[in-house]
Amino acid sequence: MTTRAWFVACLVCALACGGSGSNGSPDGGGTCVNVNNTTWTADLTTSSSTAQCNALTDTYDATVTQSGCTGTLTSGNKTLTGPIEGDTVSWSGSLAFHSGTLTITGASIAIAADLKSASGSFSWSFSGTSVSCTGTGTFTATIQ
Repeated sequence: MTTRAWFVACLVCALACGGSGSNGSPDGGGTCVNVNNTTWTADLTTSSSTAQCNALTDTYDATVTQSGCTGTLTSGNKTLTGPIEGDTVSWSGSLAFHSGTLTITGASIAIAADLKSASGSFSWSFSGTSVSCTGTGTFTATIQ
């Protein structure tokens, strides 16, 4: 798998937690949409001003499971967990990635009221043995 393909796969993992119905959070603090046992087909577009991390667009599939207002996304051999607040998934985290670290910050993914799609944006950075770069991205997904 190329560095770019791996990078995009990690972004999908980091961003695609989300919602089908409402349920209370386990600690009693609010509600969130419920997307337990759903499949997301996500389109990612990234951009960077660093040549080694140039813009790309790819589509990936992921599975989302949920416990209370915590969603877990699995794509390939990568699994990430993050909060679902109302109808929005907010994510930040770091992943080991090609002899470096990929960090996702500032993600805000809104889940549609019909629970059939999601979209949003994110920021990312990568620091590896031969390159470091930052960028932004957009995320759109269909939910089944």
